[in-house]
Amino acid sequence: MIINIVTGIITARSMGATGRGEQAALLMLPQLLAYCLTLGLPTSITFNIKKNPNLSRSLVTFTLIFAFGLGVVATLIGILIIPFLFEGYAGRVIVSAQYLMIFSITYLIGIVLTGILKARDNFKLFNRWRYIEPIIILMSLLILYFSNNISPLTAALSYILPSLPMFLIIFIYILREYRVSFNNFVDSSKRVTSYGIRSYGIDLVTNLSGKLDQVLIAAFLNSTAIGLYVISLSLSKMIGIIHNSIVTVLFPRMLTMDKKQMIDTTLVITRITLVAILIIDIILFFLSPFVIELLYGPSFKQADIILKFLIFEVLFSGCAVILSQPFMSLNKPGAITTLQVLSMIINLLLLWLLVPKYGLLGAGIATLLSSILKFLTVVICYPVILKTPLPRFYMNKSDILYLKKIIINR
Repeated sequence: MIINIVTGIITARSMGATGRGEQAALLMLPQLLAYCLTLGLPTSITFNIKKNPNLSRSLVTFTLIFAFGLGVVATLIGILIIPFLFEGYAGRVIVSAQYLMIFSITYLIGIVLTGILKARDNFKLFNRWRYIEPIIILMSLLILYFSNNISPLTAALSYILPSLPMFLIIFIYILREYRVSFNNFVDSSKRVTSYGIRSYGIDLVTNLSGKLDQVLIAAFLNSTAIGLYVISLSLSKMIGIIHNSIVTVLFPRMLTMDKKQMIDTTLVITRITLVAILIIDIILFFLSPFVIELLYGPSFKQADIILKFLIFEVLFSGCAVILSQPFMSLNKPGAITTLQVLSMIINLLLLWLLVPKYGLLGAGIATLLSSILKFLTVVICYPVILKTPLPRFYMNKSDILYLKKIIINR
């Protein structure tokens, strides 16, 4: 994330808000449509490999084939809708965006590969992928910057192409570990799709957070507004990495716990995370104007207003994702999926209503309100579905001792 901030500074200072917005438009749909069409495969493959290790080869075979097909569908959809979605953009931006849609296939398969690595508890290789890719991106952008060849298209390619080497390495590694097998293929396909569809809504809401709003801003506002929004989103994601790191490890580990242990572990981690991020948010709330100007320059000062909303959006949406993990681990994703999808629909409606009228301010209000709703719906599911009391969100002595024990053991 720190490297991503640096790459964002390079592109923002060299291309300005308008160029940064065009770059975001080029990168937007390949990732967005890939995440839209996962059908819950990343979570499902992690769950099913853990629960059915004897079927792991056929589970992986089916999931990779299915992911490839969904990637092709995402590519075709993107090519068709880009001219309508980016109607106000230059023709070169539209054509370039259509060509880049082919990378939806690698994005979608890559998401599945990370799910398989989680199932194997191979966080070492998982993390290599996460930090080697941005390092290569940074090097590519520096070469473009010092050679005066940086543009929205070359910058976009610098973000996409560096992912391919690690993608191929991990893809080959997975194929070696799980030889292609069509034994029990039908049974494996039923297991993957059954759990995937039921968990799809949670994956969808989690992965699309911060992506659908960019699409609507692109549709209603200009590329300058997208540039301001993207750099604010990048800074707020620095906070969100705390939630992402927790969930990455928590879900596969919880699959070996009993129900009570799952819930107790989730709640204590949520309380500690909530307090820690709230402190960070309050500090950043007051320092955000200085941070933005220092990093990106005075032309991005207007991004301060949206950043103030996004840092608190990350607080609520991130805690909602952590709180969702027991439902995923206990094979009960259905009801919470429905509630999460409803909250996403409300988010889209709020964006649709507020962005044309209030611009970036409307986007900030809409994303914050929808994340609060998402958080509350998950909390309500605890007594309704898990038959447990409403979660407690203030820290007490036992939580502090838990945190101390973790730190000492490390």
